[in-house]
Amino acid sequence: MTTPVPTELDRIRFWQGQRLRGRDFRDQTAAEAQLRWWHNRALHNAFGVRFGFKVEPVAGDDSIVEIGCGLAYDCFGRELILQTGKKIELPAINPDGESKITLIARYKETTQFRSKRELSGVCATSPETPGFLWKRSSEVQLADGVPIARWTYDSQHVPVPDVTFSAPRARALARPRVGSGMTVPGHTAWEPWSERVLSLGRVMSDMQLGVQVTIDTSAAGFTETPRYFAWLEGSLWDRSNIQFFPAPFAHIDDNTATANQFRFRLWMPNLIAVIGNRVRLANQHVATEFLNFAQSKSLYVCWLGVQCAACPECLECNETRECRCETSENEWKED
Repeated sequence: MTTPVPTELDRIRFWQGQRLRGRDFRDQTAAEAQLRWWHNRALHNAFGVRFGFKVEPVAGDDSIVEIGCGLAYDCFGRELILQTGKKIELPAINPDGESKITLIARYKETTQFRSKRELSGVCATSPETPGFLWKRSSEVQLADGVPIARWTYDSQHVPVPDVTFSAPRARALARPRVGSGMTVPGHTAWEPWSERVLSLGRVMSDMQLGVQVTIDTSAAGFTETPRYFAWLEGSLWDRSNIQFFPAPFAHIDDNTATANQFRFRLWMPNLIAVIGNRVRLANQHVATEFLNFAQSKSLYVCWLGVQCAACPECLECNETRECRCETSENEWKED
């Protein structure tokens, strides 16, 4: 079982003129790898074979199988990359009478690779490659790795591929995507909100309705326009100004909402306030008064976006195409 050791990540910074050692680069690479693995399992829930890893028996030899190059992700989000084909032997027949065995691809720690001193040549390298393990099918656990094949023994104790086995596939994200954020308290970029209306005299004029702010949501990574929810945070009560009553009605402009931004509006109509024996018309200059009020009270906007999953008909996909790997160019190519 390959269980990652809990790691406390640090932000590594270097200064001008600092002498760097190999350990510094290894620490930075390890921290970036941990963040990538967390991203894979937390956001994409990646597990299974993305493409490749086709296992076939070698012609003329029933004791050896050949694994094609491919890419897979284990349950911890770690990448399992096999750049060249590999041949491994089938295990000996289990004396306990186990009829099914499973081939597992698992992450291989960097410390298990050969050191550069053992490699011949100055430019020789030891590329990372996954490890492979045969295990009883009844004892396979999720943390062991990614099962890529299963073999059965017939009555003559001859190993044959199990045609009913299907390796788990790493699919694209199909669940709803949720993103959230907030503006800077006291420094939200409010602007006046006005609309062109037709007055009783048949004259078009601008009517001031309230304030609005355009919120950037590109950091959430939405691919389609989500369902936005937004609300105002902070204290709205203020007794110092009797001519300004901040009692807004929140509104999201759906016509301008996209995958990268939306517009949040606050409608504050003119109010007739009766104070003692005096009648006052409040919120006549709501734009300038609210901007000063929002900055002094550190008002800000919190938002939540939910991108719904596609319909079940859209999630149907064909089988993943197998790949062909040309080791001379060291790159992936699809048939």
